[in-house]
Amino acid sequence: GVTLTDEEAAALSALVQDVVKASRLTTRMRACLVEGLKTGSVCAMTSLVEGKPVIEIFPAKHCTPTLTRGGRVSRLVIQYKVPDATGPGKMAWYRREIGDGLDVVFALVPCDDKGEPDWSKVARETEAPIEFVAVRWLRNDDDGVVGLDSIDGHALSEGLEDEVFAVDMELSQLYRNALYNGEPQL
Repeated sequence: GVTLTDEEAAALSALVQDVVKASRLTTRMRACLVEGLKTGSVCAMTSLVEGKPVIEIFPAKHCTPTLTRGGRVSRLVIQYKVPDATGPGKMAWYRREIGDGLDVVFALVPCDDKGEPDWSKVARETEAPIEFVAVRWLRNDDDGVVGLDSIDGHALSEGLEDEVFAVDMELSQLYRNALYNGEPQL
């Protein structure tokens, strides 16, 4: 029900174009498409970094979203292992929780044989209040996904893994070398 004057509409259009250009929206959306085709799901988060709009894409395998009935992300946990600075070959847990009014990054925790640490006892490295979770969870080909409770979509090569492996082997120089040099010589 809001009407804009021609000048206001032109100003709004210019603002939208500036945001699209500053955030490199076309490039980032292409990256979302590629990630969705590869893995079936994409986790994209918008934020401001040094005053500029940014779209970050996180590997879906490191993310655990909590989705509302409408498919909106109400909470996101990003967790994976990173190289630890304490020594070569050592790994540490990285964890970030976004939701419940906070964006929390925990201190790195060295990995051990006990598995995942108790995050309620780990120090918080940064904690920032947020008004909403600026994350979109996109499922590739979600029409074929059974039920709304499933968080994953379908990858482009789903069901074709054997054929993709065969093509990879056929193109492999190592495999080709084994075929050519493994046959008996005259």
